[in-house]
Amino acid sequence: MRALVVIGALAASTAVAQPAAVARKLVYVDDVVAADQALASDAAALTSALCSALGKDKRLDVLCAPDIRQILGFAATAAMVGSGTGPTGAVMERLDKTQLVVASTLRKDGAGFVLVVKAGTKGADATAEAMYLDKALVAFEQRAGGQRVLFDALPGLAAKVADGLLKPTAATPPAPTPPPAPLGDKPR
Repeated sequence: MRALVVIGALAASTAVAQPAAVARKLVYVDDVVAADQALASDAAALTSALCSALGKDKRLDVLCAPDIRQILGFAATAAMVGSGTGPTGAVMERLDKTQLVVASTLRKDGAGFVLVVKAGTKGADATAEAMYLDKALVAFEQRAGGQRVLFDALPGLAAKVADGLLKPTAATPPAPTPPPAPLGDKPR
């Protein structure tokens, strides 16, 4: 019984010591699009790696396209066999709240590769099946001589994307105030 009291006190002191949760920005990471069908498997691997790299940033709450497809597919299958709708309600709610999207393309450049990553605001009429980027806030191009070099560069690239998405927008300068009325002669 004494062990339970000690564990309970330790858990209570740990809960008090932890900082309050910071609101994280919801970011949807779309599939990396391969410019050439021969790069499709590389693009899929890059999608997972980019999601993972962005997910390490504690300021972001990352939704990855392959995971969303899998959840929606599971829910569709569950609905077909009559066992309910599955977890789509919570997923759909999070997708609706998502305001930021990351979209990328991969292409060959000679013997090397080029990964272009754009990130910005979600399209106004984007849906779970067609999430897309409306206005790019940041864009980066990563060139690499080989696949391994490209994958090794992803954490730095993801940090740049996160910083670019989360930097405060430039404040709109206040409208200039009109000059005071001239001090003319007052009527007597």
